[in-house]
Amino acid sequence: MRLLLLTIDFPPARGGVQSLLARLADGLAGASIVTVVTGATVGDRQWDATQAFRVIRTWPLRWGRLAVAALYVRALLEI
Repeated sequence: MRLLLLTIDFPPARGGVQSLLARLADGLAGASIVTVVTGATVGDRQWDATQAFRVIRTWPLRWGRLAVAALYVRALLEI
């Protein structure tokens, strides 16, 4: 099964939601093909390279609505 997780809150940014979503993606990656679509952030390449699932980064969220729109477009291209 293929799963797509679309979120604006994802590591390496710190926080409870970010940690929860990372654990969720990691747990689901054991039984499914998981792809996470999220915004770019500082240190993301190093963090992404160590994960068992695919992470696609779009524009940084500081770009506001344009960045959120890019998240949706990228997610639509994946399904």
